[in-house]
Amino acid sequence: MIVEFLEVYEKNLKEGRPIPSSVPKHLRKPTAVGQIRELWTIPVERFVVLGEEAGLWLTVPLTNMVMLLPKDGLFYALKRQGLVLGVLPTWDYLRSELVEKYSRVIGRLTPAEVERVKSYVRNTKREDLPWHTRRLLRLNSKLWANLTLFSMLAHAQEQEEEKEV
Repeated sequence: MIVEFLEVYEKNLKEGRPIPSSVPKHLRKPTAVGQIRELWTIPVERFVVLGEEAGLWLTVPLTNMVMLLPKDGLFYALKRQGLVLGVLPTWDYLRSELVEKYSRVIGRLTPAEVERVKSYVRNTKREDLPWHTRRLLRLNSKLWANLTLFSMLAHAQEQEEEKEV
């Protein structure tokens, strides 16, 4: 059953569109620490905002494929959306423009929960994770790598332009 879930996820990533779609203006909100946001891609991806570092937002991806995560992982129930999301132990950096224009807020974590997520990601070793969680991370990272790379390159270009001025 676990292998089937991974195959479905991989197939969705291949068939999906990793290019995000704009969120309608009435759903856009400024980025803030603790927000659980939903990125409008196919398949939909979710993440939590943990802080701001050097002009980029530090984020951690979340997944609804909780059966592929370790039993001692971190999980959050979003009752309004009927979702249970698990924390993937990896970091990503995103630009404000990308976060605010292409995702919407679907939940919030308390400051204590934000610290708990940071601690979980910092202290989780990939080699200690089950094989299926490592595979999920590898697949998920392919999607997030493009978004992070875009954010970092755009941020670096913006910094260079500011130095020239």
